[in-house]
Amino acid sequence: MKYVFVTGFLAVLWAYINMYQLEVTLFDIGMDKVEYAVENAAHDAALQVDEDMIANNKVLFVKSKADKTFRETMMANLKIDQDLKPIHSTILEQPIKLLDVQYIDNSYINPLTSKLVTYPFIYQYSGDKRLERTVFGPSIVYVIETTFYKSEEPHQFVVIQEYKK
Repeated sequence: MKYVFVTGFLAVLWAYINMYQLEVTLFDIGMDKVEYAVENAAHDAALQVDEDMIANNKVLFVKSKADKTFRETMMANLKIDQDLKPIHSTILEQPIKLLDVQYIDNSYINPLTSKLVTYPFIYQYSGDKRLERTVFGPSIVYVIETTFYKSEEPHQFVVIQEYKK
């Protein structure tokens, strides 16, 4: 009888550990997939520049094309729709929220000085988690937030795609 009880206890413990490991694995896969998707989407968006200005050695992002490209790349890498909502996803529970999108190019006005930006420039994000990062050239910044399967708190991702001079 003692062995039956111990065997039953070990079977329940084994099942619990396997379920916990599955949840941790799904969370890790979700983090990796979203990070990969947002990094590639930011890269693709940063390629949407005004080609006429490149000849003048200036980078100006075409914001409408960059936003469209960002969403298309996110859709190609994750099971989400145009509004960044998950479609039959076992990884994402909530839509992806764009918390901040900044196009720091040669037309960007520095909010502290009200003048055109000069590089190096310190980008500051002061949402739930404060972030400061120095950028050395025209950049696109995306701060996104999403909630993963069986996760209680939303997770933020910050990606800065930068043209260094």
